[in-house]
Order: sequence, then C-alpha cells, then structure tokens
Amino acid sequence: MKPLFIALEGLSCSGKTTVVGEVADALGAGHLPTIPDEYSVLRRCFDQVDELDARFLCYLSAICRASRDIGRQLDAGRSVVVESYLARTVAFHRGMGSSAMVYLPELRQPDVSFHLTCAPAERHRRELGRGGSRHFWDELAAKHEADILCEYRRFPLHQIDTTARVPRDVVDEILRHPLDGSCACEDTKPVAGHQDLLSALSR
Repeated sequence: MKPLFIALEGLSCSGKTTVVGEVADALGAGHLPTIPDEYSVLRRCFDQVDELDARFLCYLSAICRASRDIGRQLDAGRSVVVESYLARTVAFHRGMGSSAMVYLPELRQPDVSFHLTCAPAERHRRELGRGGSRHFWDELAAKHEADILCEYRRFPLHQIDTTARVPRDVVDEILRHPLDGSCACEDTKPVAGHQDLLSALSR
C-alpha cells in the first residue's frame, strides 16, 4: 500500500490529542507536529498579542513548512498522521474574523481528514479536566464557535462525534474508514471554497 496522510481536525477538547497517537501507532505511521519546533518562539509571540491577521499568516507559514516535512516522510514510504492541519488553521482564523488574502503554494493534501466533534457541555467538562486558564485566543474562539464550525464545512472532512465515546471507539471508527481517499461519503464534498486558498484546497 502507498503511504497514507491522515489529518484529525476539530475544536479544542474534541478528542484529537487523545486519539492521534493511537491512530499513528495502529498504522505504523509517523506522528508529525503541524507547528514545527523551530516555530515555538514565534508561535508564543503571536499567541500573546491581539493581531488576528498576523497570527493567521504565521500559522499558514507553519503549515507550509510542515507540508514539506510531511512530503519527505511520504516520499520515503512512511505514512503520516497529524493533529490539525490546514482546515483548522483556516477555520479558526476565518471564523474569528480574519480577512487576510493569501496565495499558497501547492501543499501536500491528506488522503482523508476526520472532523472530530463534541457537544459543548462535554468539551467544557474536558477543558476543566485539563486545568490551567484560557488565553485570549481560547476566549475569542469560544465566542465564534458557530462561525468556526461553518468554516470547517467548507472542507472535505469525515465527521465523527466523540461526545459519548471512549477514545478506543473513535480510533476503531477511523481505522474502519477507507483511508486511501476512495470513500465517496456525502460529507466529504465541500460546500464552498475559500477563493484566496484555492491552490491549497485543490486535491
């Protein structure tokens, strides 16, 4: 089989972090970060200031860098699983109000992307279980949750509700799904496309 590129997308506390490692292990795949380590200082900088468009562009730059690393793994014959990729970056920033216009180079596109969803009350419970305090961007994302979810619907994502399910059940559903891009489910058909990101959205 050819190496696979799988992305898990979704709002915070929807279950991505919990299951991504298990999916990667089950497939013998690499689990690569979509924000490369060399971006850590820059990421902290943009996470601490109220500059939406600048933050969006910073994260898009990180996705372009990650795309190169992902491509190298795939070209070497190793599958890759990532937690959040282009869809989350675009959905969050567009949903929160960014109007930055961007022309992106061709990116490595996932063979299949899963949108993990979760009822708000359960996500809030999980968030409390993590401890710590929300930062500015968490609060802004919470206020624009409906807009962010609307932006997610512009991408070809397979939806999985994690609300009342243990992580192993979510992993099993992902692994049962056709992972080679051959699935023709209705929910993989994008409703629309971002005109400024068409090159990145092409499949």
